[in-house]
Formats: sequence, structure tokens, C-alpha cells
Amino acid sequence: MLRFSFEKLCFAEKGKLDWNAFYEVYVVHSRNLYDFLTSEGGQRNYNARDYVPKFKSKKTGRTIEAFRQLHAQVLHLGKRRPVAAPGKFNFNDCKANYIWIEDQFGLFIGQLGNPFASAWAESLAATRPPYRMTSWLSTNH
Repeated sequence: MLRFSFEKLCFAEKGKLDWNAFYEVYVVHSRNLYDFLTSEGGQRNYNARDYVPKFKSKKTGRTIEAFRQLHAQVLHLGKRRPVAAPGKFNFNDCKANYIWIEDQFGLFIGQLGNPFASAWAESLAATRPPYRMTSWLSTNH
């Protein structure tokens, strides 16, 4: 769903209901994958370290702040949500997070042992579009 919603964000007209719906779908799935990859999903959820005990995602200050923003601005009805565009989590932020998630997930898959490695690789080969190599990833929404 992350890839599907991100692709739809790239082509949807900003400010329209479709864009807002795909944005929310993207945010929910990016947060889930962030929690999985950083193993911050808690013991009641699956985490990357459940499959690769020594896996450690490469978080940056920007990555950490981006997911804090998503938490406050989209995932909760907070009273401090920004109303002006400059303070909002925008398409370029989504794009940066998307690239981070794809990169970190690739690292995770590279460290998987069997039987998980063959299952993950097979599903990715069947579904992974080359988003990072397409021209629309460089579009400015």
C-alpha cells in the first residue's frame, strides 16, 4: 500500500479529495513501516529485529523529526496542527520518507536469512516497480 499510495500521490491533483485520501493512506503505511524497520512497534507488533536480530535502521535527525511531524499532524487530532503550508508535512517530505523506507527495507531484506529471504525476494520481484528510476519521482508537487 505504501508504493501504491505514493504513486497515486505523485499523480493526484493536490488539494483534491483523492490527494488527501492517498496522503492519509501513505502516512499510515509509512508510519507502520517506520515502526517495523526501527523496531519501535512494541512487543505486540512485528518488528524487523524479530526476523533479523541485529538489524538496525539508519535513522537520521530528519527521519526522526519527519515521523514526529506525521504523528502530530496527521495521525492524531492535535490542537497544534499547522494551518499554513510551510509548517505542514508535504509531498517533498513524503518523497524523502519514501526513499528512506525503500532504502532501509532493501537493507533489511539483504540481511534476511532463510526461509524468509526467498519469500521476501520473490514477492518483491513480482511487485516492486522501479520508482526511484522514474521521472515522476523528481516532480515537484
